[in-house]
Amino acid sequence: MAPGRRPAPGQATVSLPPRGAYHSARIATPGRRPPGITEIFLTWTPESDPAWAGESHKYDRPIPSRAFLLQWLAQRGLPTPADELIAAIGLAGQPDLVEAVTRRLAAMERDGQLVCNRRGAYGLPEAMDLIAGRVSGHRDGFGFVMPDAGGGDLFLSARQMRTLIDGDRVLARVIGLDARGRREGEVVSVLQRTLRTLVGRIVR
Repeated sequence: MAPGRRPAPGQATVSLPPRGAYHSARIATPGRRPPGITEIFLTWTPESDPAWAGESHKYDRPIPSRAFLLQWLAQRGLPTPADELIAAIGLAGQPDLVEAVTRRLAAMERDGQLVCNRRGAYGLPEAMDLIAGRVSGHRDGFGFVMPDAGGGDLFLSARQMRTLIDGDRVLARVIGLDARGRREGEVVSVLQRTLRTLVGRIVR
């Protein structure tokens, strides 16, 4: 439903904070910021969500778009657990929207847009010095990560390529330079496998 219009009979609506509102949330990350610090975060409104038009067109009950969630996490600058993020954008207490946003965060992690650390906090790959890209294998055993965002490829040793196939999408980090001065990478996680079925012969 477009902002400002009355819902048609039987059409679902979404309870949103006041337009242009900001939400004051006390969110502290242990070891990163002093506890009790107050930070001001943008709440989810039609005006604050750059993809609101598309979301409201596709869904009867829109949820924060991927663009909004990326924008919010970039503004925060620190990995944030899903429940804290949801509370800060003003959706706490709405179970259906909480579940939908939680699923969207998980989908963004699968697509390499976000990273979930060991504490269950979501952050931007670039903020964690991680690179999302597609693997390009070489017949001699080594390979490269071609970053989604462009720029120079990341060299992968033959040991790194043991569990990878040409075309896989991965998250990798730079671990240094190889003997030829190329950036060398280490794969942190595989986002998408290009092949799920292999045909071959096992010799015992």
